[in-house]
Amino acid sequence: MTRSFPTTVATTVALTVGTTIVLHSLFVRSRRKRSCCPPFPPLSTTTGEDDPLKRGLKKRDLPSHADVIIVGSGPSGLATASLLAQKGYRVLVLEQHDRAGGGLHSFVEQGVYEFDTGFHYSGELAPTEALYKIVQYITGGKCTWSAISECPVQPGIYDQVHFLNEDDSTSSPNNSNNNKPFDVPVGSDQWKQALKTAFPEEEQAIDTYFANLDAYMKTGLPYSIWRSFPQHSWLAWITKPFLAAPCLPYHTSRASDKLDALTNNERLKAVLGYLSLGCCAVCPDELTTAVLLGLHVHFRNGAFYPVHGSKSVAAAMVRTIEQHGGRVLVRAGVDRILVDNNTNRKVTGVQLVKEGLIVGAPVVISSIGLRETVQGLLRTPDDAGPAAINSGFSGKSMHSAHHKNETTSTTTTIIDPLSPRRREQLGRLLEELPCGKGHIYGFVGIRYDPTKESLHIPKRNCWFLPSYALRQSTDAFSKQDHTTQQPFGYVGLAFPSLKDPAYKDRYEDGIVTAAFVAGDVPWEWFQQWKDTRVHKRGDDYNQLKQSFEKRLLDLLYLKYPQVKGKVQYIDLGTPIDTRTYLGRLTGASYGIPPTIAKAKADATWLRPKVDLLPEGMYLVGQDVTVDGFAPAVLSGLMCVAVMEGVLAWLDVIPMLGGWIETAKIL
Repeated sequence: MTRSFPTTVATTVALTVGTTIVLHSLFVRSRRKRSCCPPFPPLSTTTGEDDPLKRGLKKRDLPSHADVIIVGSGPSGLATASLLAQKGYRVLVLEQHDRAGGGLHSFVEQGVYEFDTGFHYSGELAPTEALYKIVQYITGGKCTWSAISECPVQPGIYDQVHFLNEDDSTSSPNNSNNNKPFDVPVGSDQWKQALKTAFPEEEQAIDTYFANLDAYMKTGLPYSIWRSFPQHSWLAWITKPFLAAPCLPYHTSRASDKLDALTNNERLKAVLGYLSLGCCAVCPDELTTAVLLGLHVHFRNGAFYPVHGSKSVAAAMVRTIEQHGGRVLVRAGVDRILVDNNTNRKVTGVQLVKEGLIVGAPVVISSIGLRETVQGLLRTPDDAGPAAINSGFSGKSMHSAHHKNETTSTTTTIIDPLSPRRREQLGRLLEELPCGKGHIYGFVGIRYDPTKESLHIPKRNCWFLPSYALRQSTDAFSKQDHTTQQPFGYVGLAFPSLKDPAYKDRYEDGIVTAAFVAGDVPWEWFQQWKDTRVHKRGDDYNQLKQSFEKRLLDLLYLKYPQVKGKVQYIDLGTPIDTRTYLGRLTGASYGIPPTIAKAKADATWLRPKVDLLPEGMYLVGQDVTVDGFAPAVLSGLMCVAVMEGVLAWLDVIPMLGGWIETAKIL
């Protein structure tokens, strides 16, 4: 019997791919790139002291050339740098803040209150899971993780959803569990059962939702691999039907439509949709179905927190980078991307804010966001760009077409890194994408006498929602006058000191830290202070912060009245602080919101290699994937695959423990 044409094509593709994989495994993957750059100058003894996250820029430590320069030292930038450094690239990471880590960094107040700034928990970090093994690789095996559910006060729970419109003394529609906060347990089976217990009349809807989760789980990784293929290549075309097509329906539908099709129970829809607010700052009526399902898949085995705090993850990655010949420098803001003066505008390096210093490199990877990259790093020579205060850029134009590099005593010609046509095209594409939202961050220090009492606070996070109507609640807050007292659209409350079992080893007993994230906060409320300096923003700014401070403390006391009178420290962060410390020009906490418009861009042009950007320019981070630690790591893997070719994905196999272990995990 003759084979059909589709069968013949499938067999040919399988044989071709299989042969290529074998040849790559035998002759290519075992090799590592030999750097074309000389070793970087040794770090001077006064630089960075003993903290790898604070190695400040000094001219004598700055190399003249690197194989790869990465702008920004958040989790995506550091993960990408670690992957490339371990492949033999000479990698230089440049960070505008005074410490590396981005959302992984932490700070200490009054000597005992340590707060994380962006990492509150992550899923998929049990020792048997793929993300855990990859993170072990990029951190040199130096990180350990604590399960939030391992808690003596409330074991087995990592999240609680508290609806503020509910009162225990009354009943309300769509609520069959006496208005109790919903506790989110670890494990898919346990979570399903908890939902069915709380919503016994919705058993069929719950089963259908979990069937959707199982179906989506099989599509996510193949789609990410497909997005790392050259955009218009034959490989992307021929593999789209079985790598991308199964996932695309989840990316082109709204999460709210999926929830509405399942049930009319508004409380159940809110319980299923709350993660979209805290993890993405997007309501289900804008979020794609793929992201909502992806969040639930991500946390199906619970949530984890790094022992020794989030900065330990950043520090481990920096040490791994350094051990493989790389360098991470802070207070080293990059002002511009430099390109050659040929028509193809190939990347030649970067110019720093400090004294206009120049470092050459054929590859530059930006982890600071697409808009910040285009409006800042790739601005025209005569464009001063964002104001220097709180932006990370110099705020200067290049009045001269030539600039002398003091490091190499050579003269560099400064030209527009984008042609007018490409700049116009990029501008149109960016206009089609939504902008992210800002937040109020609260940092609270609590002190009590452990010899006389125990506070009995669980490790799990608590999410406060004004009502089941998530969209109406967020709009009611963000569209108000900020002087009114409308409840926040959502508030997350976590306790970093309780989630970190090593906290007591670093600080005295009887110390508890609490951290809030509250949103969504319009940039317009704070825009007037964008050009002011930290601690010098005036009484009006401080009074606005204090009005939010009281509202957050009221929530803390509502949930945990035992801490009243024990709060010894409180301070708030605003979108202005996000702009200052993370370089977000409009104070957005996260990247481009994962809406259908973003999903369409992901499927067509928004990838680690955007065709309109200069040759040698790549992107990693939230704008390539979505917000979160795991997507940051994934964006690094995708970028490496784009740079080296799709078979670089095979390098993940030894990270996971070999072919057999990889098959088990996948």
